[in-house]
Amino acid sequence: MLISLEEAKQIITPEIAAGLALCSYNAFKDWFSEVSDKARANCTTSTKAHFINDHMISYAKQIFPPNDNKGVEIVKINNRERLLVKNKILVKMKKFNSKMKSANILTDTVFCFNNQLKPPPLNSQLSLFPVPVEDDIAHLFNGYQEDSLKIGMKPFIICPNGRHNYWVWPLDFTLTPIEAPTMFPNTGDDSSSLNPKPITPIGMAKDSLGVKGSRKDAETKSV
Repeated sequence: MLISLEEAKQIITPEIAAGLALCSYNAFKDWFSEVSDKARANCTTSTKAHFINDHMISYAKQIFPPNDNKGVEIVKINNRERLLVKNKILVKMKKFNSKMKSANILTDTVFCFNNQLKPPPLNSQLSLFPVPVEDDIAHLFNGYQEDSLKIGMKPFIICPNGRHNYWVWPLDFTLTPIEAPTMFPNTGDDSSSLNPKPITPIGMAKDSLGVKGSRKDAETKSV
């Protein structure tokens, strides 16, 4: 179901938006802090994107734990983890290119998500023209766009509408840009960890998105 940006902002509160932005920011930062210079140099762009996506999901589980009353839960659809916001919005974690589009192989599941259709049954055959069905769940992307040097990023929430974007919501989440790779300590370990340290939304993210509360209570150690 298509949803307007104004309707989305009524469901995705500033606190939830801050948490979604942190999923992107901290996962992107992990790529530089947890993967050695040598490993990064030998990795493909797909490997980098998969690493960051896995970390985004891991952070989402920490930022939005079960029964925290924020209305966000982690759900599995066709063995893929998504975020369900107040039973009204289904969120997929993605990387965006320079045109603010996500790269995907056109599977039935991808087609249905991008066209605001209900997901197909698991292992169903690709249908080029799925029949639209009644669905009160909106599909959104939460993700990031890299800068030209591939060492910085900006977080966005996007509403897909087929091959186009219905709207783009830049999250007003301003932090110090990711440092150049050489600024991070090299542990000498070429392996990467997929278990980020527990964190919660920091005060800077909440402040920039209009969330009231004590910065001292919200801030945590940097990841």
